[in-house]
Amino acid sequence: MRKPAYWGLLVAWISYAAAFSSLTYHLYPLLLERGLGAAGVVTVMAVIGPAQVAGRVAVMTFAPTAPVRSLGSMIVIVFPLAVIGFAFAPPEVATIAAIAAFYGAANGTITIVRGLAVPEMITRSAYGAVNGSLVAPLNLMQAFAPLAAALIWQASGGYGAVLAAVFVGSLTLCAGFWFAAWKSRSAGLS
Repeated sequence: MRKPAYWGLLVAWISYAAAFSSLTYHLYPLLLERGLGAAGVVTVMAVIGPAQVAGRVAVMTFAPTAPVRSLGSMIVIVFPLAVIGFAFAPPEVATIAAIAAFYGAANGTITIVRGLAVPEMITRSAYGAVNGSLVAPLNLMQAFAPLAAALIWQASGGYGAVLAAVFVGSLTLCAGFWFAAWKSRSAGLS
């Protein structure tokens, strides 16, 4: 906890949990509100799981020895881009499905980054304790964020404000991860 990279990762993972548990649990009504029919929404949502697997396979195939800080630094930028896509793309199943695939691949790969970030960016000692201290607040955020998103939706009358909040969360994810990557690099961790 004395290392700045720890705090960067904590901010990143909490922001990730807030933004993307909100998006996950609100994607169905959000896409209906954007103009897709129920069958189109289900099609879009069905793309996410296989895309997660494809993202993990791509990392295993093309970047098995890439530093986690570099891999994560590239992956986190996908999240705000996906939010922009969900917010502004035309309500066409193929277009939104492509954005969902992009999002799913990044979501699949970020789970690998989360598992490997601690030993590369913070410490190789006490892996379980350090990861536990990072994951506990993440789990709490995953539980409360969809409710907060529902309250934002209710107060604003639509998903525009929810997407704006998710976008801010995705930018905070980027900032936290990039800070942790920079601090761990400057600290000389391998």
